[in-house]
Amino acid sequence: MSIFESMKQEAQALRSEINEFLKIDREELYGEKRLHQLSFNHNGKKQFEAIFGLIEELSKCHFDRVPQNKISSIRSRLQTYKEIFERAKNLNLQDDSSPKSTRDNIVQELESNYAGFFNEASPVINFANQAGTDFKQIEREARQTLEQVKAHSEEQKNQMENQKKSAESILESMRKASAEAGVSQEAIHFSEAQKNHSKKAEKWYKWGRNLLIGLIVSLFITGMLFVSFKGKEALVLGYLEITVLIIISLWIYAVNFCNKNFHAEKHNETINANKARTLASFNSFVAASKNENITNQVLLHASASAFSNPPTGFGKTQGVPLPPGMEFTKQIASHSPDNT
Repeated sequence: MSIFESMKQEAQALRSEINEFLKIDREELYGEKRLHQLSFNHNGKKQFEAIFGLIEELSKCHFDRVPQNKISSIRSRLQTYKEIFERAKNLNLQDDSSPKSTRDNIVQELESNYAGFFNEASPVINFANQAGTDFKQIEREARQTLEQVKAHSEEQKNQMENQKKSAESILESMRKASAEAGVSQEAIHFSEAQKNHSKKAEKWYKWGRNLLIGLIVSLFITGMLFVSFKGKEALVLGYLEITVLIIISLWIYAVNFCNKNFHAEKHNETINANKARTLASFNSFVAASKNENITNQVLLHASASAFSNPPTGFGKTQGVPLPPGMEFTKQIASHSPDNT
């Protein structure tokens, strides 16, 4: 018989013996089922569990290429444990004169044999585990996993970049919409203020016109009175002159008062109209140029127009204003890149 055939037979015999050990009822051997007999203490149970743990590890191994002497030593150790287990199973209070001493001897034998059993079984277990492990396959799987992780990471990075760009675009659109809404709302405010001042100016114009017509009529009537009283008593004529002078003075003051309020309302109407037109045309100026410098200048002058009061020609010391938007356009043109 060849060496390899002997190794194979020894391996089969060892496998058979291991299977017999795995069939043992552990509860009956050292567990709770021994309550009617002498039970093992905690240390004894630990020794049994350690031995069965090694036997279970051996049952998972393949014994191919394991030398015959290694297998023989393990079989010999299992035979020793088989005898000890048999004595432990048969231990009871009736047949043994000193059962506690026998129990302690069994535990001591289990403990003294464990170190040798471990030294004999561990090399076989390690060899079987390494022989059954395909390290090249593990490496290939690890590399594939790494590549997948890298690809997934790159994909996640691209998705985050796209989401960031999309979020920035949405934010920019929201800012633009908010700015446009704000500018449009302010233009509406100025337009409403213009209409309000226009109505007030119309009211003062009508009052002034009616008072002026009344003044002219009163002057005509006064002249007729003076003609009719010509040659009368000087005292009566003097009283009449003083009375007419006072009335006409008040009348002229009222006409002048209406005229001043009319000019003030027209002044405010013109200013608000210019501001409304400036803000309404703001987006058109910005959209017409992609130059950031021009855009900043448009914003600067639009803000200046919204917060300043240019001359309108309705004030006492104001000259005739430029056409609406002309001064604003000149300022923008002076800051364009072609003139710098």
